[in-house]
Amino acid sequence: MRFSDKHVVAGNPVLLQCPIPSHLGDHVLVTSWQRVDGYVITRNTHGDDYMVTADGQLYIREARDAEELLRYRCHTENTLTRRKKTSSNFVRLLLRDPVTMQTPSIVYRSNRVQSDPGQPVDLLCVAEGFPVPGYSWYKRDGQRMLPLEPGMDVRQVAGVLHFREVEAGDAGTYVCLASNSVGEAQVDLELVVTPKPWVTVTPAHVRAEVGHAAAFRCNASGLDWGVLDETSLEWRHNGRRVMPSTQQGAGMGRSRVLHLPSIRRQDQGMYQCFVRLSPKRTVQAAAELIVGDQAPKLKSAFEDTTVRPGKPVSLRCVASGDPPPRITWLLDGVWPIDSRHGRVRVRTTGAEAGSGLSGAEVSSTLSISSAEVQDGGSYSCEASNYAGVASHSARINVYGSIYVRPLGNLSALAAATFSVQCPFGGYPFGHVYWEKDGRRLPLNQRQTVFPNGTLQIQGTDREHDQGQYTCTVHGPDSQIIHRTISLHVRSGPQITPFTFQANLHEGVRAGLTCLVHAGDPPIRLEWLRDGKPLVPGAHPDVSIMTDEGGFVSTLTLKRLSSRQNGNYTCRATNQYASAEHSAELLVKGKYAVPSYKRI
Repeated sequence: MRFSDKHVVAGNPVLLQCPIPSHLGDHVLVTSWQRVDGYVITRNTHGDDYMVTADGQLYIREARDAEELLRYRCHTENTLTRRKKTSSNFVRLLLRDPVTMQTPSIVYRSNRVQSDPGQPVDLLCVAEGFPVPGYSWYKRDGQRMLPLEPGMDVRQVAGVLHFREVEAGDAGTYVCLASNSVGEAQVDLELVVTPKPWVTVTPAHVRAEVGHAAAFRCNASGLDWGVLDETSLEWRHNGRRVMPSTQQGAGMGRSRVLHLPSIRRQDQGMYQCFVRLSPKRTVQAAAELIVGDQAPKLKSAFEDTTVRPGKPVSLRCVASGDPPPRITWLLDGVWPIDSRHGRVRVRTTGAEAGSGLSGAEVSSTLSISSAEVQDGGSYSCEASNYAGVASHSARINVYGSIYVRPLGNLSALAAATFSVQCPFGGYPFGHVYWEKDGRRLPLNQRQTVFPNGTLQIQGTDREHDQGQYTCTVHGPDSQIIHRTISLHVRSGPQITPFTFQANLHEGVRAGLTCLVHAGDPPIRLEWLRDGKPLVPGAHPDVSIMTDEGGFVSTLTLKRLSSRQNGNYTCRATNQYASAEHSAELLVKGKYAVPSYKRI
């Protein structure tokens, strides 16, 4: 990098540009400037004598005839290689004294300046003249020129108008007016603030089985796909670039859609879409593929068995699933059985969850070495994994006097289906029936009593279904056994729907109120953005207030920007159930009304 001498009229401003080769311009940043006496000038240098602009140029407010003020050089860094370089020579300012009065003339001006919101921007206007010109800045509003006033976010250093963090409302046409006692010159400078591109991958989560197909789409807001070249989009899997040769027939190339025609176990993980807007700017989003969540299926099960005391009993369940399911045993749908020693044992063999074996079978056997009357009842094997549950029930009947095991209080979830088995044993037995408040069931179409003693209630309702239930079993010789339980109907949270106001723009405020209009306390409320929890106090632009009762929570966004776009979810949870409701926030550019910062 080598400078040429710079000619300038004494007392006028100077703009120096570091001689970076054009083919490296996108990757090289100017980090500082240095005078011949060693004085270093950076973007953080205070004062009005010097200013390093947002694009790395050095603005010298006044060219003065002093040796240490006439020679400068620049320092750069390559953003790809991190290599630092210094210009091979100092640029020398060659001053010439004015000989006559001179009307101001604009010797340099910014062309159309384009920026993302939140970035620093400089509009440059360099004039020469004698006497040395002064500068005034205006913003056009139709045919009018509105003067700019001093402020914190925008400041003027002679011919430089500096925006600390540009916003959509700053876009427009600015007028630089340079004047002295002889005359004046003016020039228009255009500032364009483009909405920050927002990239998402849909669907955000995919669950698929081995051998099935899946696809992800890269979507963008505020981005014109037509202006991007074929190298601008890239897909990655767990941080590694997706290559068609290694991704089993993946339809990738540079497409916005990633096709996975035949999923393998190793395809599970995070898929990222990277969109390269320029050599210095990339936006990206990610989605997750979960492989192998196949709901369990029962391959074989057991039937009702009747034995005499002292005889052995064996019940076997075989289930498959992906990942391999876990098999558990229950007596009368209530009491778990998990004994590996003694008279009653459970032994499970086969693949284990996380083994990576697709569709592998799991076998579980419940063995009773010597049956007793109290072993009688309804036995259930339940196979479960992340994708679902499969279960089977059958009775073991052991000859002996009938009995009904005591049950504590039971809870049912409102509007759900509730079922309970009459926990009886002994054999032979006769009729088994249920009563509520002395009236034999069923009383309506929502209630069903099965021959094995199971009571099922669909769409449980607190007003009609809560209360005392009695199970009655008839045995031989007119033997009758009763057992009464209390059923309490509990309510899960219910959220009143909400939505964001339409046509929200940057800079305004917005909020959501989450009201849990039904549900038993205590209730815990939390907010999420795009599935990730919003922790109160962790985001300065977000305020969350929840009332002491836990029924109302208000989310406030104090100053909207496009960076806050996304899905906002209120989740309500109690010990019985959880519920959630979501609203999408889409922030548009700032209102196009005259709104000027002070400088």
